Amino acid sequence: MSEIAGQIQKKSADMALDATAAVFGLDKGVVAKVLQVGIPMQMQLLQNNPELAKKMYAASFSILPEQVQDFYKNLANDGKLAEVSREEYRSMFGASAQAINEAAAEAGELSAEDVEGVMGASLPSLKALLREAAESNQVDEKGFGDWLKRDAA
Repeated sequence: MSEIAGQIQKKSADMALDATAAVFGLDKGVVAKVLQVGIPMQMQLLQNNPELAKKMYAASFSILPEQVQDFYKNLANDGKLAEVSREEYRSMFGASAQAINEAAAEAGELSAEDVEGVMGASLPSLKALLREAAESNQVDEKGFGDWLKRDAA
C-alpha cells in the first residue's frame, strides 16, 4: 500500500469510525475492516483512472474541513446524509463501487449494501484527507493521478 493510502486509511478511520459505526449500528472493528479493504481499492482506482482522479481532486477541493466535521456531527441525526453520501460514493466510483462493496463485505462479514453505507459515509473524510495531502505536496489537478501513482511505486 502506498504511503498516502496508508495515511489516509488511518486518518479516515480515526475521523469517520465512531460516527459511521453508530449510524449503521456496527461494531467499530467491523467498520475498520471495511475501510482497510475499501480505501486501498479506492486509491488504486484513483491511480489508474485519470478521469476519476480529476473528479476526486475537484470533489476534494469543494469540501472544507469544517464541513467534514459538521457532516460527522450530523450523520447520526440525519438519515438523509447517509443516503446522500452513499449516492455520491456510487456516482464517484461508478461500477467499481460494486467490486469494492463485495470485497469489503467479505472482509467485514457484512452485506454489500451495509458496506456501501460505510464507504459512502467515509467519503467526506477521504476527500478532506486527499485535499490536505495534495495541498501539502503542492499537487494540482493535472498532476494528481500521477502523484498518486508515484507514491504507490
